[in-house]
Amino acid sequence: MTTGRMNALAWTAELLGLLVVILGVLSVLPDRFLAAGLLLMVVGILAKLRANKMGQQG
Repeated sequence: MTTGRMNALAWTAELLGLLVVILGVLSVLPDRFLAAGLLLMVVGILAKLRANKMGQQG
């Protein structure tokens, strides 16, 4: 997987997680979706860190 594709997936996961968290805070979605949104944001951040590490090596 290329660095650019990983960055794109990371941004998508992070923004989708943020949207789910906001909808959960506004009580549009049930509370259990807050945890899922936070998990998506964490996965996005970790993917961005990995993509940056891959970009520095190559």
